[in-house]
Amino acid sequence: MISRYVLDTGALIAAERGKERAARFFRLAHIGRARLVVPLPVVAEWWRGRTDVRDAILGATSVVASVEAAKTAGLALARMRNFDGKVTIDAIVIATAALLDAVVITGDVADFDRLAAHFPGARPPAKRPNRLARKMRPPAKRPNRLAREMLPPAKRPSRLARKMRPPAKPTNRLA
Repeated sequence: MISRYVLDTGALIAAERGKERAARFFRLAHIGRARLVVPLPVVAEWWRGRTDVRDAILGATSVVASVEAAKTAGLALARMRNFDGKVTIDAIVIATAALLDAVVITGDVADFDRLAAHFPGARPPAKRPNRLARKMRPPAKRPNRLAREMLPPAKRPSRLARKMRPPAKPTNRLA
């Protein structure tokens, strides 16, 4: 069975910044062991202009716009007393996860713990990816590692191209 994960805005930001924890989930999706889902309001909260990294992240996920999740989130918000506007998107994320029987990927577990009581089918947010993702060796540490992994091979320089780079000028160390 393929695991399903619903990503919130914090998870998308972590993926964009190349954080290792987020990269593990994307590697699982890349090898077909996970399905990553992003609710449409999360994309609106996260998107600040097109970049290759953002396009690669969206290409690796399924963006869903569920009226049923929005209705369920609205009912949960009606039962809550004091909430701010930020909780609305969190409620849609957890409602989507509950409807899909998925796990929420977030960096802000406290908000989701407060909302979980209103969603009977909600599973707790994932604190760590499963064992398979942890056993996979991460690539060498480089900036924007996740973006480089997700770009099509034609856009990445080949090993031969990297070897063909002109050598650095020798320095004269006569001092």
